[in-house]
Amino acid sequence: MYIKKMTEETEREKLAIERVKAANPGSSHFSVTNTYFNIMDGILVEVGFKTQEGTSAWNHVHFGKNISVFRLFHEVCTAMVAYKETSFFFRLLSLTGVSGLIALCLIGVFSVLLCIMALSSTTPNPSIIEVIKLSFAIILGYFFGSQAPRK
Repeated sequence: MYIKKMTEETEREKLAIERVKAANPGSSHFSVTNTYFNIMDGILVEVGFKTQEGTSAWNHVHFGKNISVFRLFHEVCTAMVAYKETSFFFRLLSLTGVSGLIALCLIGVFSVLLCIMALSSTTPNPSIIEVIKLSFAIILGYFFGSQAPRK
């Protein structure tokens, strides 16, 4: 397992160096200076090199769904800002926020409880039903109240 991981890393580094060499003809002394994991659902490899003028420069290669070469750091930043999360949970979290996610979970729990109480053959205690209805109403009010624009 460890050897396989090392082989994957060296292959990725070699491919990153090849891509940066192709993007910067005439440059020399290519080497991987850093590797960043879990960036935009992939791996970002930083490759350092010497330009034709003799100055140090860096390019970044992103290995995700596609392989992308970023010549300037602000291109990496722009891509990260424009990136949309692919996981449903994190997209929901960014849409509703933590309080909205908690409210949705509680609404789901209370909805299941009400369905179980409605379908059960025994008659539930009326005070329990009132507590569940009030809790349901308070959660909905808080959630939609926090979404309203402030003046």
